Amino acid sequence: MVQNPSVLEIVKESDGSRLKFSGRLDAEGVSGAWERALRAADDANRISVDASGVEYCDGAGLALLWELQRRGGGEISGLRPEIATLLEPFAKAQPKEGD
Repeated sequence: MVQNPSVLEIVKESDGSRLKFSGRLDAEGVSGAWERALRAADDANRISVDASGVEYCDGAGLALLWELQRRGGGEISGLRPEIATLLEPFAKAQPKEGD
């Protein structure tokens, strides 16, 4: 079995955390990063998301990026234009009542 390197690096900064994604944000890559990313988002005062190293993103990757935005990740830097276009409708979605 081939081991994929982690797609997430968490960089602690003075005012929060930077979540740096790289490689393939697909179901396999996201499965190992989902809980770490959300925990970092919940634990930090501020998060920034850097997706400049992302080569590919499927629905699982979009779901993670959207959830991070929803939790206060703000704009995601470095997204390839084709991925940003896919994420745009989610970013405009209104949160559900009670969220």
